[in-house]
Amino acid sequence: SRANSTNAGYLFHQSKHGAKLDLGDGTFTCGRRGDALKFWVLLQKYGAKGLGRRVQHSHRLCTQFSQFVADSNNFLLTCAPQPLNINFYYIPQPLLQRYNITNANIRELNARLVRGERLDVHEEIGDAEFWTIVSKVSVQMKLKMHDRGLCMIPYQPSPTTCCTESKVHKKVNYLCLRLVLAGYREDFGTDDLRELIHIFEDTGREFSN
Repeated sequence: SRANSTNAGYLFHQSKHGAKLDLGDGTFTCGRRGDALKFWVLLQKYGAKGLGRRVQHSHRLCTQFSQFVADSNNFLLTCAPQPLNINFYYIPQPLLQRYNITNANIRELNARLVRGERLDVHEEIGDAEFWTIVSKVSVQMKLKMHDRGLCMIPYQPSPTTCCTESKVHKKVNYLCLRLVLAGYREDFGTDDLRELIHIFEDTGREFSN
C-alpha cells in the first residue's frame, strides 16, 4: 500500500468521518500510476479529439456551476475555479447577518475569484469563530446529503488555507465543499447543475438557526 500512496491531503485528511478506516490512499486506483493507465485506456478508446470533447464538456459545466455559485447570495467560492474542481462554502443568511456581512460582500468576492484574482476569503470577511461555524455547516451538509441519498460530495480543507500563508488564520484548516466534474455523461447538463444548487440551498437552509 505504501507504493501506491500519494498522501494527497485534499482527499485523505484526518478531519473527515471514518478517516482511519479509509484505505483509499493505499489502493492502486487512487494513485497517479492508476491515473496514467486510465488515461492511456481512454485515449485508445476515444482518441485525442474524442477525449478533448469530453474535457471541453466538463470544463463548460465547471464554468457554469462556478457562475451559479458566484451569482448567489449564500455560496462563496474559496478560490478561483480550477479545472473541473469547484471549492465553495454555503453560508446561512442568519450567520452573515450576525457578522454584518452583506450579500453584496459575498457576490463581490465571488466576482473577484471568477476573474482569477488570488485572495484569501478568510481574511476578507469574518473571523476565526465565523469560519469555524461555516466549516461545521460544510460537514453537516455533506452528511445530510449523503444520508438522504441526494448526492455524493466531499468536504475538504479549503485550498486557500492550505496553500497560502494566511496572516489571520495561520495553520488552520477550514472545511469547504468540493464539487468535481471530471466524469462524463452526455445527458448531464445545465439543468442538472441547477438541481444541485437547489439541493445545496435546501440543505443549507436547515442550518439557518
